[in-house]
Amino acid sequence: MKQPFRKSRLATIALLAILPAVTLSACTKSSSTDNSASSSSTAAAGTGLADGFGKRNASRNVTFITFYDPATDAFWNQMLSGAKDAARLGNLNLNAQTAGSDVTKMTDLVTAAIATKPAALFITFNDPAWENAACDAQKAGIPVFAFNVPPAAAAKNCVMAFVGQDFTQVGTVVGQRLLQDVPSLKAGDKVLCPAEEPTQQYAIQRGGGVNQAIASKGLKCTFPADGWR
Repeated sequence: MKQPFRKSRLATIALLAILPAVTLSACTKSSSTDNSASSSSTAAAGTGLADGFGKRNASRNVTFITFYDPATDAFWNQMLSGAKDAARLGNLNLNAQTAGSDVTKMTDLVTAAIATKPAALFITFNDPAWENAACDAQKAGIPVFAFNVPPAAAAKNCVMAFVGQDFTQVGTVVGQRLLQDVPSLKAGDKVLCPAEEPTQQYAIQRGGGVNQAIASKGLKCTFPADGWR
């Protein structure tokens, strides 16, 4: 039986996604300083390495920051578990930190990570408040990877990749299923589109996908008073 996708795999995929990029950086550095060392490294890479990716990269330190505290949230505990699994697979030194739902602390953690110059920085964009800090990390030459919640359009070019749902596409599927299952819907009917965190990008994009799907019937989402429009 096919196993369901576990949330911990999302973080595992996110960390494993950096290994080719980190490896490329290390190989480039070797070739510019020692040609013989580069040839030796390439030969070893072709036959596989006993310690995974360890010998192919100078820096093994990566920073993984969660906005919510994994110790009090089961979802984020799985995220952290996945990150630890990936770190073991790739021989990475994982520096895991959490902001504990504090927006200011999250921004400070991202800024502090720049000073440590990790091989990669993994963050989730639950709030746009730390997007500038993430872009500063990218400008400092630190590869930034987003997971679970993507950055807004303004910071999209500051991340190398996003690991998670295509929320707009998912919302479109939800909207299409609604029209299929409730064929009596007509223009003017109200469609409530609630979200746990309506101001976060996942909710904005997924709700937008629902709107795209139901617009063909003259419908649109109604959002909570404290949500987005």
